[in-house]
Amino acid sequence: ITAIGLAWEQWLERTLIAMGEQVMRPGELVSPEGIIYSPDLFVIDQKSLFRIGEIKTTCMSAKEGIEGPKCDKYHTQTKLYCYWSETPYARIYALFLRGDYSFTKKGFKRTGHESDDGFPEFRVYDVTYGARELQENEQMVVNFAKSRRML
Repeated sequence: ITAIGLAWEQWLERTLIAMGEQVMRPGELVSPEGIIYSPDLFVIDQKSLFRIGEIKTTCMSAKEGIEGPKCDKYHTQTKLYCYWSETPYARIYALFLRGDYSFTKKGFKRTGHESDDGFPEFRVYDVTYGARELQENEQMVVNFAKSRRML
C-alpha cells in the first residue's frame, strides 16, 4: 500500500495544480523542538485560508470517513503540522481503496476480477481544530517522545 500511497500523492498533487488549486509541497520543516516534519501540501483554499494538506490512502472502510477511531492517527499527525505551522485549518484528502466494503451488498455479481470489498471512494475533508486541542496534542506527542528518549 505504500507504493500506491506515494503514487497517489504525486498524481493528486499534479492534478490539483492542473485544476488551478493553490497547493504546494513544502518539503522538510523543523519544529521548535527540532523535530523534522513534512506536510504533504500547503493549501490556500477558496476563502484564502492557509491549510495543511494531508493525502491519505487506506484499506479501511469509508463508512465512518475520518471520524472513526481508526483515523485518530491521521488527526494526531495533522494537528501537529497545524500547530507547528500556526494554522488551525487542515484539508485531508482520503482515498478509501475498498470503499465502504459493500460490494456484494449492492447486488453486483462477482466475476473474479473485482475487489471483494467495494469500489474505491475519494473524499475531501476540511477540518478546523481548536487552539487548545492543537496545544494538547503537541504536548502529548512531545511528552511521549521525551519519555521514550526520542527527544
